[in-house]
Amino acid sequence: MTSAPAPFLGMEETIDRYYVDFVWDLNDYELLARYARNDSTAEYVRDLDRSYSLGPALTGLFEAYSRDEELDDSVEVRLASPGDKRVRWNIGYYWYDYEQDQFQRNFNGFGESYLPHGTGSETIVNTAWFGSIEVDLADNWRFAFEGRYAKDEISRASPEETDPDAPLADQNFYSFSPRVTLSWNIKEDESLTGYAQIAEGNKPGGFNFSYFDGDTDWDRVNFEDKVVVLEEEATTYELGLKGAYFDGSLSANISVFYIDWENQAINVSECIPQNAAGGGGCQTNNIVQNAGESSVRGLEIETQWFPTDHQTYTLAYGYTDATLDEYVDGEFAVLQCPNECYDTLQGSAELTPEARALFDELGDVSGNAAPRAPKHNLAVSQLYQAPLFTSQMEWYVRNDVIYDSKNYTTASNLTWAPEQWTWNARLGLESARWSVSFYVDNVTNEQSPIAIQDFPLFDHSQSYLAGAGGGVINQNAFQLLPRRTRNAGIVATVRFGAN
Repeated sequence: MTSAPAPFLGMEETIDRYYVDFVWDLNDYELLARYARNDSTAEYVRDLDRSYSLGPALTGLFEAYSRDEELDDSVEVRLASPGDKRVRWNIGYYWYDYEQDQFQRNFNGFGESYLPHGTGSETIVNTAWFGSIEVDLADNWRFAFEGRYAKDEISRASPEETDPDAPLADQNFYSFSPRVTLSWNIKEDESLTGYAQIAEGNKPGGFNFSYFDGDTDWDRVNFEDKVVVLEEEATTYELGLKGAYFDGSLSANISVFYIDWENQAINVSECIPQNAAGGGGCQTNNIVQNAGESSVRGLEIETQWFPTDHQTYTLAYGYTDATLDEYVDGEFAVLQCPNECYDTLQGSAELTPEARALFDELGDVSGNAAPRAPKHNLAVSQLYQAPLFTSQMEWYVRNDVIYDSKNYTTASNLTWAPEQWTWNARLGLESARWSVSFYVDNVTNEQSPIAIQDFPLFDHSQSYLAGAGGGVINQNAFQLLPRRTRNAGIVATVRFGAN
């Protein structure tokens, strides 16, 4: 049995956005209130492998229709002191509520999978108190402290028709993110400033929702170890210098930094245990796994030059040395593991202590470069802009060249994306009310992929046994996000309400 053809190919999305902003002046104090709402529905029809699953009688294995309905509301209230005082401060409160419902329909002949069914719902509630204080010290010194205390309530559940035994993923994540800055105006006119900064940042924890999208055998899943994604924490130490020269026609900023990163999230492939309804065994899918510790050392340089009133040149260079200080890569271990890696306890699927120790030893990638972090990146741009006919109209020509060096796609450092150069050019005409421009993107026709990610290889004929008593080892493929080739076009814009 097969379903009717998909109504369209690609993605169709409808978004409604609302925003309200209030500002009150209260005797030189400012009270600000904001409200925003986003309501969207996205429908996506795809065929990832462009092939038949079991011959022309049935449609493809990866042909599917999905519908995501998302709604979020946010409120921010902030009170700020006068900005011309020696001591300045602000305090505020933030609230964010997000809801998502997902539906899936597969166009194939496997049972009743062609019928629409829900694949889960997700809610996120973020509340935070934040504030800052800035003090002008003697001799051009300035001290600033900022802080944010946040609570993230995240929940996800599979609907009853998908998996009635799935546990509710419901957890609260708390964080405090402070930042301390000490700056010094080296010159009285503030054309040269140095600063030192220490900051703590975080990315809230969450869940690997891939476990909720199928027929997971929850009796074989360690929920805290596999499903829960720990909060990422990073402490950054930074020294910098900002300066303006030649009467402001040249500006240059330079900074060096070190980041101590804990629980860094890394994308990996995991074989998720399946129950009887899912065919038993396991099904490979992409999940996020926390690394133990990472460290990042880097340098950033930014310059901007205005040789004339009509010309602007900018250059930005970054050097980043991101290293995994502590991490065991299971995929790397599997490539090297002998049969002893898969020895299990009597009557259990759990590895013996000796097998676990060997697995961890062979999968240790400490000292490797962190994935998706090019060491060098460079951005150079040129802009010429001048009046045309009248002072109310200007023409411009702009060129942007961007470079990223080679970067590894996995923690094992066995695969990588090559270096890439892109050049975008634009010629335009604009006024306060309208603009029109002709562009050529990717002038040099750079063909390197934008991103590369591990992806399960569903051709099980390429799988193999780990050995006597071992399980099935599934091979990986790579999902490439291709770069659009050289393309040109015309863009016209009208600004309603502009003078």
